[in-house]
Amino acid sequence: MHYRLFVTIKKYEGETSLDARDKVNNQLQDEGFCNQDGRFSNGWADWFVIGGRWSGELTRSLLKKDYWKEVEKVVPDKDNFGYSTKDIEDPEKQKKFQEVWEKLGGYGDNPLKRDTYLHIGYEDDAMVVTKELYDKLLKKYEGQTEEQDQFIDLDYEECGEDFIGKKWLVVVDFHN
Repeated sequence: MHYRLFVTIKKYEGETSLDARDKVNNQLQDEGFCNQDGRFSNGWADWFVIGGRWSGELTRSLLKKDYWKEVEKVVPDKDNFGYSTKDIEDPEKQKKFQEVWEKLGGYGDNPLKRDTYLHIGYEDDAMVVTKELYDKLLKKYEGQTEEQDQFIDLDYEECGEDFIGKKWLVVVDFHN
């Protein structure tokens, strides 16, 4: 089963989203996230990528309206499992997916156009923690350094409002 994990890590002056994504990727590997060594000792996962099935999730959480509800209004013919590969690859539907994404304030490729196996993810799969991101995605982990399968701070610091402007928030897709 695939899970979404929010990872926070210290932000240093001049760092970019790519730097943060690379740092999280390397630290998760180094600390045994996918094996029997290091911090996790029993490994939470057998596989992971930055972003993956949740690529665009950080941007989506900041949009004016719910992206998925708005897309369904424009392209309603999905099945119980979501849009089929045929739907996603259809140029006309993909154009509509992208138009909704941009109309709501998204940038770059919409979530349905992204490569979910791109190992280091996309630009918006790592963002500096803002008040809005904190309130929407991190507040429920306040006082914790980790919540298995959901959140981890790689600096072993308790989640709090002091993360705002000082930490990167990176979304990770992992399988176990």
